[in-house]
Amino acid sequence: MSLRPDAGLQLPAVEEGAKADAGFDESVSELITRAEREHPSVLEAQAELRAAQAKVDQTQAEGLPSVSLVAKSSHSTQPVSPSLGQPQYPASGRDWSVGVQVTVPLFEGFSRSYQVRQARAQVDLQEVALDQAKNEVGLDVWTSYAALQTATQNIGNSAQLLELAKASQAASTDRYVAGVGNILELLSAQGALAVAKRQRLQALTDWRAARLQLASRLGRLGLWSLER
Repeated sequence: MSLRPDAGLQLPAVEEGAKADAGFDESVSELITRAEREHPSVLEAQAELRAAQAKVDQTQAEGLPSVSLVAKSSHSTQPVSPSLGQPQYPASGRDWSVGVQVTVPLFEGFSRSYQVRQARAQVDLQEVALDQAKNEVGLDVWTSYAALQTATQNIGNSAQLLELAKASQAASTDRYVAGVGNILELLSAQGALAVAKRQRLQALTDWRAARLQLASRLGRLGLWSLER
C-alpha cells in the first residue's frame, strides 16, 4: 500500500459499498468462459503447449538437409623473412572466401524418429494438462459463484431480520415504559437485536469474502474484478 508502518488507517463503515444488487452479476457460464480465457494457470498451460509443439517442429527440422551460406575473412600482419636467420620485413595479407555449405544427415540409428515421438508425446501430455487446468478453473469459478449467490441472499435476509429485531426492541421498550411490559420481555428483545446485528455483520463479511474468492478464481484480483 506504500504506507509507513505507523500510518493511521481509517476503515470505512461495514455497510459502505455493500450493494448486493444485480449490477455485478453475470451468468456462471460467462464467468467460466472468461476464466478459461484469461486465468494465469490456463495461459501458462497454453504457453507450455505451444512450446511443446514448437519442439516437435524443431526436432523434425533438425533431421532435414540444411543449406548454409559460409563467409570467411582474415587479415595478417605477420612479418616475413627471406630465409632463416635473415632480417624480417613487415608484410600484410588479406584473405576472403564465400561458399555454400550443404549438410545432409545420414543414418542416425532411428534416434531422430525416437526424438520426434518423444516430442509428440510431450505435446499430448501438455494438451491433457491444458484441459485439466480449464476444468479446475471452471470448477473453482462455479463453486465460488454459488457461494457468492448464497452470501448475497443472506445479506437481504439479515437486513430483514435486523429491521424486525429493531421494531421488536422498540415495541418492547414502549411497553415497558408504559408499564404493560416486564423486564424479561425487554431483555429478550434487546438480546434478539444484538444477535441480529451480529448476524448482519457476519453476512456482510461473508459476502465480501465471497466476492474476493470469486475474483481470485477468475485470476483478476482488483478492487472489483467482476466488472465487464
